[in-house]
Amino acid sequence: MKLEFNSYLSKKIRIISFFSIIMVVFIHSYNNIINLNSVSKRIEWEFNLFFQNLFSNGITRIAVPIFFLLSGLLFFKDFNTNSEITHKFFVKIKKRIRTLFIPYMFWSLLGVVIYYCLQTASVSKLFFTKELIVNYSLGQLLNRIFIDPIPYQLWFIRDLMLLVFISPILYFLLKKTFILYISIILMSFLWILEYDLVFISNESLLFFTVGSILGIKNLNIDIRLSVKTIFIGAFTWILLIVVKIALKGIEINTNVLVLLHKTSIIIGVLVIWFAYDIKSYKLKISEGIISFTFFIYVFHEPLLTILKKGFYFLFGISELSSFIIYIFAPFIAIGISILTGYFLKKKANTFYKLITGNR
Repeated sequence: MKLEFNSYLSKKIRIISFFSIIMVVFIHSYNNIINLNSVSKRIEWEFNLFFQNLFSNGITRIAVPIFFLLSGLLFFKDFNTNSEITHKFFVKIKKRIRTLFIPYMFWSLLGVVIYYCLQTASVSKLFFTKELIVNYSLGQLLNRIFIDPIPYQLWFIRDLMLLVFISPILYFLLKKTFILYISIILMSFLWILEYDLVFISNESLLFFTVGSILGIKNLNIDIRLSVKTIFIGAFTWILLIVVKIALKGIEINTNVLVLLHKTSIIIGVLVIWFAYDIKSYKLKISEGIISFTFFIYVFHEPLLTILKKGFYFLFGISELSSFIIYIFAPFIAIGISILTGYFLKKKANTFYKLITGNR
């Protein structure tokens, strides 16, 4: 059965994307090592460590694969005919300059400006433990803007831009069934072995490619599973994460941990995708909130880092403060992001569209 991109599927993608962004914020809230001024402390409270690993290094790790899967699918969803392929690529890549490159440059430069201002102010300078921007060489500054941005979540856009750039090559390779299978096998090995290819991460390459295959082959993704099957999958997913955390505590072979981690990600992605279709459990979220998904993504860092360091300064460095900050800082960052996005959208809509790629 072929893929039909209807309103139900579109809304499903938007809602899953929104929750995936919330997961990303919690990934970045992880604070097993606290660095404040000259003080560095590793958390040792077992409940705190287990809780943060369960969410930030377990459950939420499905977020990035989901984003790359959906990006590949959405990019190639209308490439199921051979008519005007060159024109389609031209239009798609041109559009990505507006939706990816311009927002990337704005937020990357803004991150540099914010950190420069904070690092030159005597009150906030002490909070920085790495080399100051004022001491950067030209090469280091360019690297910070284009390759390793201060808002480090932008690596996703960086990888996505590179994948879009090589998308014509991917398309013609994936159209051939034999090469398609070989490509997936090789990329899967790169992902399992955690071997990156220069500037493109193994994770982005694999899951964007899988999403691309779904779009190019026009495969139906609107399949429903029974509630029982989904709950079994969810139980297996959480169990694998818990087992991985427990085994990590006794320093078992790293390869076993990696395999458990990767398997849990695959199962988790499938669980979240199919769980949406359980009507009795479906959450209703207003389209207004969902519309700020991209803004939360670009705005939450370095805001979250600033909030965490500020709270540690106010409440002190302790196991309890680490736990409380881990839970509440993400919600505060998300709330501030939505309020800021709403204000900009209301008062400076043209500017808001520019810095969010017209989202």
